Amino acid sequence: MVTGLASAITGSQQMTEVDPKAAETRAASALARCAVDMRWMLLIVWIVSQVIRVDVARGRPPGRLLMAPRGFGGVNRITEKVLASTLLRLMADVSDLVDLPAVGRTYSDRRSVRLGDVGPRGRLRLDAAARYLQDVSNDDAIDADLEGAMAWVVRRTRIDVEQAPVFREVLTSTTWCSGIGARWASRRVEVVGERGGLLRCEALWVHLDLERGTPKRLPDDFVALFGEAAGGTTIRARLEHDAAVSPHASSRPWATRFADFDLLGHVNNAVSWAMVEEVLSDRPELRQPMSATVEHPGPIDPGEQVILHVADAAGTADGFDLWATADDRTATTARVRSSPRPRG
Repeated sequence: MVTGLASAITGSQQMTEVDPKAAETRAASALARCAVDMRWMLLIVWIVSQVIRVDVARGRPPGRLLMAPRGFGGVNRITEKVLASTLLRLMADVSDLVDLPAVGRTYSDRRSVRLGDVGPRGRLRLDAAARYLQDVSNDDAIDADLEGAMAWVVRRTRIDVEQAPVFREVLTSTTWCSGIGARWASRRVEVVGERGGLLRCEALWVHLDLERGTPKRLPDDFVALFGEAAGGTTIRARLEHDAAVSPHASSRPWATRFADFDLLGHVNNAVSWAMVEEVLSDRPELRQPMSATVEHPGPIDPGEQVILHVADAAGTADGFDLWATADDRTATTARVRSSPRPRG
């Protein structure tokens, strides 16, 4: 659950002059987002065209079905379901992460996707992606000369997979502070691959007093250093998932290993993403594009009995919810949803 010391929100490389690599990364990210936005626009056009076809076939004025009152007929309910679930999920799950700031501190690194980071089909696994996020955070802290100065506990991590990176793809990860609270802050990470891989990520971290084990107020120089990139955005540390296990969930044991525990003696947060990957192994249709969020109501400590509970998403959503309990206490929750894509 916890990364090492100062592996969270720390910015570096003040953009006082043009950085060619950073500029190239921003351009690639913008082009990738434009391509995704174009696909969603085409999807909306396709849905509207199908609705108009039904109107014409039934002798109604084109577009009447879209404007019909709720419960007009069976086709109207189907249209309502498609439009509402598709477009609202699109706005909620894909498009609400803030873009790379025009001003303020950012930090970038480059790496190749290695053999130990991919699954049998060469796709970058989510637990490996979570480690990438930790690494760029830690490198950012070292570059800012803040290593050992602060400790952070991850509270929530979200990874939007718009196109999964693949084996040997070279990735550029760019990170910046996206929001600040009294004792916590959020970090965005954009991962762009040379073959089209694109991950849009955000993590919420709580600033920790290591001696007392309690949240600690952010120092003034932290706000001065990272406030510009955050653009004045203030955030809360409240969790969003329901910690109560669904009565419809299936359960299975999860064995923790010595290698799962990090510097502070808790299961590292990347292990939670391995749990998500285990469930995804039976749900290949959810691979991409998809949005997944993991929250940590509490730690998983050595010797605790861990049980995974998994339930299908309620309503029209395509995905699943996950709970990991440690000695009957909810320690980790996850929400995985498929994002709609246009038909090719």
